[in-house]
Amino acid sequence: MIISESKNFAFPNADGFQLIPAHTTTARNQVYSLRHRAYRASGVMTDSVGDLFYDDYDSKQNCFSFLLLHEGRPMGSIRANRKVLESDEVGAMDAFGPELRAAGIAGNSFVESNRFVIDPSFERRGIRALIQLMRGIRLHTALADARYVVTAVRVQHVDFYRRFLKMYPISKPAMYPGLDMLTVLLAADVKRDSKSVFDRIPELAVMEDEIASYAEYVGL
Repeated sequence: MIISESKNFAFPNADGFQLIPAHTTTARNQVYSLRHRAYRASGVMTDSVGDLFYDDYDSKQNCFSFLLLHEGRPMGSIRANRKVLESDEVGAMDAFGPELRAAGIAGNSFVESNRFVIDPSFERRGIRALIQLMRGIRLHTALADARYVVTAVRVQHVDFYRRFLKMYPISKPAMYPGLDMLTVLLAADVKRDSKSVFDRIPELAVMEDEIASYAEYVGL
């Protein structure tokens, strides 16, 4: 399915990537379909409804999904769940609440990055897609002025995220809601480590005008 959308929060590129907030029913359904296909292709069982995988957090006011397009075709997705207000609900608190409190993160503002998926047919471009999708997380983190970013990843991916994004583990392996797999919760201190990450991966840096444009686009 080709999606026509003029807005683009991807880093300028010649590869046909376009990053958009999934704020329409059509875009959200593409996100849910991508999740279902990607998790099933990797052997992970999900609580899917038909061919769509979504959960209660998708309807929360503090949760925003991003859709990555390649030449107009859905390629990947990621979700940003912000924890700024006491009433904000995020999946990480359900799965790793004691660990977040022990690490001193639960008492600070943070954004959880989750539901990162790539369409199985695009897996060879996974790193480039991850960089573009992480720009969505960076935009939302900057807008929320959050101190931390956290994400639950498979055990075998911990070392990659540690090297790539300077994220560090704060939990032992545990099950994440809605997924039949063990994950480790990782954290990054955005205020402390962003510059060193941006120096290595400048595509992840977001500018003030981009943050303002994103805020206007999603109505925040």
